[in-house]
Amino acid sequence: MKKIIIIFAFLLFIFISKYEVLADTSCNGRIFLHYHRYQGDYEHVELHVTGTGFPKETYTSTRFDSFGQVYEIPICKDADDAIRLSIQGKNNIPYKDGVDLDFDGIIDDKVLDVRNLKLGGIKHVYLLQGSKDIYDNFDNNQGGKLVIIYYDPDDNETTDVIVQGLGKYQVVPLSYSLGLDQSDNYKAFKMGIIDISPTAEEQVSFIIRNKTSGKDVSWIKQMNYQEYDVLGNIYKLNGERLINISEILHGGYKFVYLINGEKTIFTDYQTFLEHAFPLEIKSAFFPSKRTVSIRFNKPIPYDELKQLKILDNDGNEVVIENIAYNAFKLMDNKFNLLLSADIDAKKEYIITYVYEKDGEIKEVETEVTLGFAIIDEEKKHDEIKYPIIISGAIIITTLVTLLVILKRNK
Repeated sequence: MKKIIIIFAFLLFIFISKYEVLADTSCNGRIFLHYHRYQGDYEHVELHVTGTGFPKETYTSTRFDSFGQVYEIPICKDADDAIRLSIQGKNNIPYKDGVDLDFDGIIDDKVLDVRNLKLGGIKHVYLLQGSKDIYDNFDNNQGGKLVIIYYDPDDNETTDVIVQGLGKYQVVPLSYSLGLDQSDNYKAFKMGIIDISPTAEEQVSFIIRNKTSGKDVSWIKQMNYQEYDVLGNIYKLNGERLINISEILHGGYKFVYLINGEKTIFTDYQTFLEHAFPLEIKSAFFPSKRTVSIRFNKPIPYDELKQLKILDNDGNEVVIENIAYNAFKLMDNKFNLLLSADIDAKKEYIITYVYEKDGEIKEVETEVTLGFAIIDEEKKHDEIKYPIIISGAIIITTLVTLLVILKRNK
């Protein structure tokens, strides 16, 4: 018996070793995914991949480059033509990077074509937080890249950036769209990528243009003279902005954020978002007498959604019994509020959200509209009562007529 067990174990070892060798030799393709998070908080996320033909589906990484975190993904010869990828929270944290493309409340996966890698080869691709797309043209062997992320609340069809200081006059298109992470807005921002040569000047001049209003230079009205900021950027009265790029002359990436009509070159993503999206309630309505659907202009972390209040036009508070969250997220811009009792549909209602910003208590509010038809109770009773009376009169008249006919026939 002991010999049989030893032989079985030996054969099993050979089988497993052979399987691993076969798996290794049949997975010769490689994807190197370079992932960028604007705040650098990579420690809480991991990569999930399906369709590679490789048994492993969850990847963590401690490897970084100047763009961000780097994941190595094997591609096997029996992989799907397109693999699916998503960045998710570690340890079952309910987070998934990206946007909700089909408005079903779930952040969509990214899809990447790997047909040309099934038999081998290497491909470097790039993913930014909040993007619906994976890019494959961010590489630059010499010099660095200046990434401009631009927000235009008026959607003026922003087209390009005029750049000077790179040795020649350049027009760089803002050809990429970026989404707002954790939202259903997949094209919140425009993005352009400027290649920086090692021989470029330490400051680059640029002006952003759009089809509707021409050059984005209205911010010069806020100035009386040329201005400088602490980062070494210069703002000129002719509408030019000079940005300091000395740290990326010989490689690396620099991300800057701009808002149409505003002067400031932002380098902190969170500060940029707060300026681009001052908090507001986009809509609020009653789908039924005991629920409220509310939508903000940007995602709100669940742990901050505590100070919501609903008042009717007599000043009476409507008690919110519960808030329905999306279990697959840590934040969202859409919520359903469950009320403790039915509302009076004849009254008007205001919903207020109270929050803290920079140590100050602020609030936003809006009217809650009705999302269902109001049926007047008295009218409803009349609609029921009068048909009954009319029907009764018709029946009585018919009976009387029949009796008269029968009596005559006698």
